[in-house]
Amino acid sequence: MNWLTDLIKHVSISKIVAFAFFSASSFLLFGSLLFPGLFDPIEGFARQALWFLLVYSIAILAVPLVHELYRMAGGAIQGCLKHWRGRTLTKEESDFLRWASRKGNDPVNLRIEMHKMEGLNQLRVMELARSLDRKGMMAISPWDDTILLWTEKGRLRALSLAEEDA
Repeated sequence: MNWLTDLIKHVSISKIVAFAFFSASSFLLFGSLLFPGLFDPIEGFARQALWFLLVYSIAILAVPLVHELYRMAGGAIQGCLKHWRGRTLTKEESDFLRWASRKGNDPVNLRIEMHKMEGLNQLRVMELARSLDRKGMMAISPWDDTILLWTEKGRLRALSLAEEDA
């Protein structure tokens, strides 16, 4: 019986094996309906085992599919929220984008640049950075939360702000 638990473990891990079991069991169960002259329908315990194999392989294949659909839906919702939030900027956020755009396309290192920002303390600058990240204008670096990276949307907004000023 140890071989049965090993087989179930390998099917759970491998989607290719699960798809092979799904294909084989569905063909053996429904093949006699689709191609009646090809072979006789399977009866008895073998039919029950094939149904179990079919349902088990569907479950193994459905879990990653549902997870991926959930992840994609979450990403789409996040993108819509960033687009909706990014339509309006506060005066501080606009001023921060103008200031950051003077550096060109380079990432903004807040540790180095903090002393050049008049009238803002470090906590307020970090809050502005998080706000611009939520709005999709700039991205906080995953390695260092004091480094801000430009997004395409942020570049375009900074360009439009610069054109308004000119």
